[in-house]
Amino acid sequence: MDVLNYLSKLATGYHTKSLRISGIAVKYKFYGKPVPFDPITMLKELQFKSQDPKCHNVILHEPLKDIADSKLIIGGKLKPVIVADFTINDCQFKVVRAVTTQDKLRYSRYEFYADGKIMAVFQRTYDYGKSFDSLMLGFVQNPDSPTFEGTSIFKGFHNSGQWILGEVFGHTQLWLVFDPKKVEMVQQQILLASNVSSDQKHFQ
Repeated sequence: MDVLNYLSKLATGYHTKSLRISGIAVKYKFYGKPVPFDPITMLKELQFKSQDPKCHNVILHEPLKDIADSKLIIGGKLKPVIVADFTINDCQFKVVRAVTTQDKLRYSRYEFYADGKIMAVFQRTYDYGKSFDSLMLGFVQNPDSPTFEGTSIFKGFHNSGQWILGEVFGHTQLWLVFDPKKVEMVQQQILLASNVSSDQKHFQ
């Protein structure tokens, strides 16, 4: 998704607001009524959930790009409805939220960029968890074994270091981490900043 090109095509109509979240200034661009989201907390929760002892680990035999293109991420370029920007350690982060409906299901997708390069993608399917089993089936060789009974979260590793995290949290959710080092760096800096700062609750 070429976010900058999309934004440049709109001469008017977008608004900017800002929030301070965990000590980090986040600037939003949006169109129409704002639907703010919290990219800082999303990254913090990813760190927490990826270390959950209940998380089942599986091996990925395909790189994330091939997996994403074939069966995970909803296809096509989606127009952003809101974009969040923030800076940590001189690194520019951009998070793009887009929404769509396919096969009568609603999806939201969040693309995380670091200095213009894709870092991670988060996708939520508003299905009350109905598609989680089929998602896990694509990665688990023996999902009917007692090991995976009642599983609601799993983590898949590729030998490149990239990984995915699938879970049911109200709905079916999926993280694809393309740049683990960058994700770990920003998570550590968020933790440091949150220890000394408080949140701003309303747009400025």
